[in-house]
Amino acid sequence: MGVGLRGAAQSNDEHKLLRSTGVIEDSSPAPIPIPGGLNAAALLGPRAPNRLLHVFLPVAGMEPLTIFHFIGRAGIFNIHGTGTRTLLDPITGLPTAAFTGLPYSVDVRFFDGVYKGVDGRKHQGTFAFYSLDVFQVGHTFGEFDFQLHGHNPGVSETGLFWTTPVPPDSVGMSDGGEAVFSLSDRQMPDTHDLLTALWGGGEKDGLGMPLSPVFPSSVSVEARWFNPGRTERLRDAANRFEFVHRKTDAHIKWKSTRRGAKFESDNSSQRVFFAALGWERNGDFLNKDDP
Repeated sequence: MGVGLRGAAQSNDEHKLLRSTGVIEDSSPAPIPIPGGLNAAALLGPRAPNRLLHVFLPVAGMEPLTIFHFIGRAGIFNIHGTGTRTLLDPITGLPTAAFTGLPYSVDVRFFDGVYKGVDGRKHQGTFAFYSLDVFQVGHTFGEFDFQLHGHNPGVSETGLFWTTPVPPDSVGMSDGGEAVFSLSDRQMPDTHDLLTALWGGGEKDGLGMPLSPVFPSSVSVEARWFNPGRTERLRDAANRFEFVHRKTDAHIKWKSTRRGAKFESDNSSQRVFFAALGWERNGDFLNKDDP
C-alpha cells in the first residue's frame, strides 16, 4: 500500500499535509463551491465517505466548474495514458527499479475570471482543479485497491473540491480555441489512492479497512487543448450554469516525485475521453431571464 511506516505521529503529519497543501483558504477570499455534485458512497461504494463532493465527472453535459458564482474562461479534459514508475532509494534518491506501461487517469480543469467570494464581493482569480492518478497494469479510475499514486490539491474547509489558486500566467487561451496550462514543481500530497484522498487521510475507510500513508510530493504539468470543433451551448437552469464551449483534442505531459518513487507520463499512448474549452457563467452571474 505504499512505502513507509504508519503510526500516530505520521497520521498527525498527514492531516497537516492534507490541510496545508493547496488549501483554498490560503488565498483570501475563498470562492464558494458549486451547490451540487456527487455522493462519494453512491459512486464508489460503502468504503467511501457518505457525503456530497462538490464536483461532477468530466463528461459532456455536466457542470465543469467546482466554483459557484463565476464568470470567465474555462477548460477541462479527461485523459488516460501510460507512463514509467521508477522506484528510488529512500536514502540516496537513486533509481533502483523501473516499471513501464503503467496506466494513469488525469482530470485537469482551469477557471480564469471573476468570482464572488465567501465575503460576498467580486474578485478576479485563476484556479485549477486536477486529479493525477497512477495504477497497476490492467486497472484504472475507481479501482483504488490497485492504485499506486494519487495527486490532488485537497478539499478546503468550505468544501471546495480539489481546486486551488494558480498564477495567472499558468493559463493561456486563444480566441481560436486553443489553450495551455502548466505547473512546475507544485507541492501537494500523494494520497496513494482515491479512498485515502476522499477521507482526507486518517486510519480507516467506511468498512474499517486501513487507509494508505500520505507523502509530500512535487508535481509538474504541461497541458494543451487544440483542434477545436464547432461551438456548443450547454445551459442547465436547475444547476444554474451555462457553458459555451468547443470540444477539442488535448495532450498532457506530467511527472511527480515523492520519497521512494517517481512517475513520468509517456508522450504517446494517450486517449482523450473528453476535452473542451470555453466560457462559463454560473450562480449569480447567470441571468434567469436569459433565453
